Amino acid sequence: MNLGSSAASSPPVAGSLGSLAPIYRIYRAYEALVEAFPLHSDAGLGGKLFYAGDITDLSRQWLYAANTAGAASLAASADSAIQRQAIRDGVVDFSVADQVDGGGRL
Repeated sequence: MNLGSSAASSPPVAGSLGSLAPIYRIYRAYEALVEAFPLHSDAGLGGKLFYAGDITDLSRQWLYAANTAGAASLAASADSAIQRQAIRDGVVDFSVADQVDGGGRL
């Protein structure tokens, strides 16, 4: 498999890449980000905030791409197990635990 093929050829199909498919999807998300928001020569997307919403398989690839480009990112999950796994995987840098008292106020 030659991932360094010429620009004239069509891009590989993610399913044909086997174990490299997740990396390819992150790369494609990164490409889309830098096309929409050109990188600063020194800081990349430093100083920008990327909001991904809920932590899902799809948002994880965008979070990886945004972090790679230098942006700070924000995501949420009501599931503490998903939050912990995202930290272990390097998708997010930290997590904030929601503390709600008995009256439902934050």
